[in-house]
Amino acid sequence: MRRWPEALLHALADRVGEHALSRPNARYGGTGHYLAGLTSTLLPVQVRDAIASTLEPISCAAGTNPLGQIGMREATFLTGQEERKLAAARRAGHLRTRICLRWNRLLPTLDRQEVEWLADFLEHRLSAAKLSDKLHLPQYAVEQLVHAELLSVVDHPYVSAHYDTPQFHASEFARFAKRILDTGAPLASLIDPVPLHRVARSIGGGLKPWGRIFSELLEGRVLYSSAGASIDRIMISRADAAAMRRLEADRQHRLCRGATLSQRDAAEVLNLPLRHVKHLPGGPTSGGAHAIPWRRVRHLARSRVTLAELSALTGLHSTPLEARLEREGHFRRDVFGWPRRSVLQTVATWGTSTRDEIRRRKIGEDHAEGHHPRTRRTP
Repeated sequence: MRRWPEALLHALADRVGEHALSRPNARYGGTGHYLAGLTSTLLPVQVRDAIASTLEPISCAAGTNPLGQIGMREATFLTGQEERKLAAARRAGHLRTRICLRWNRLLPTLDRQEVEWLADFLEHRLSAAKLSDKLHLPQYAVEQLVHAELLSVVDHPYVSAHYDTPQFHASEFARFAKRILDTGAPLASLIDPVPLHRVARSIGGGLKPWGRIFSELLEGRVLYSSAGASIDRIMISRADAAAMRRLEADRQHRLCRGATLSQRDAAEVLNLPLRHVKHLPGGPTSGGAHAIPWRRVRHLARSRVTLAELSALTGLHSTPLEARLEREGHFRRDVFGWPRRSVLQTVATWGTSTRDEIRRRKIGEDHAEGHHPRTRRTP
């Protein structure tokens, strides 16, 4: 009453939203059905005139809708969603309820602009898994990028209610990819460049700090060069790579007890080749994918170090690297590698000259056997 008569439409929409079924065979009442006395002949003339004037914008002929509204059937055609699904979302408040007045009957409709937005989103929707594929990142990294405010998740009530994982519009990926390309520097400006994906492989012991890594890059604290949005196309200087290995994931991104990782994410955390994920414990989910318990992955990450991680960390080829470790009394236990603490302590004592000597020895063995491998710019 304090906002009379404009609030009348809001009050009617709330009542219709609570009770209307949005079914083809539903019987809809008039305005008086939802707000008692609204059509009473006892109302003063000026009140009836105010009500009629307020209802005018939502009044329409059969087969039409008021400006800015859309019927359920057309909304179903635009979005590809089932009518009962849209109706349930409207009743739950996940979609805005609009109303129209036809032959003194109030019918529920939807907001046209909202439905058109939803149709566009559904056509260009990217799940967190799909976005991580495009960036060649693990899925948990996407959540870190969202927390670092580098990516914006779609938080519309309809989307939040119907999807269990973060959802994105394709334009958000395009914006993020453009920022990566625009912020990068020429490759010639880097000193002894190394690929970012190899730097990441040298980080172990738990979740990799992807949110902090990309914040360092995109906010200009670490110079990088990029030929694309994927981490496979990003290079940084070797000195910056050493500093990046000391970054840690923010505390809020350390997964909670009972959580699971996909096989791909578990392999990325452990720096384990995908062909070895079959050795990880876990079972298939309802979608058919295998889920690995986080507590098991965390235990392995903290206690073991793989050959791939050691190779990326030292810059040494796997064969001479493993031979050197065996000469120093460290033998690989299984596909998960060596005891982490003792091996990393040993590797830390290896100086640059020792690593260069191993490289020279490996090249000499290849030439002696008649092999002439290409010299790579970066290990």
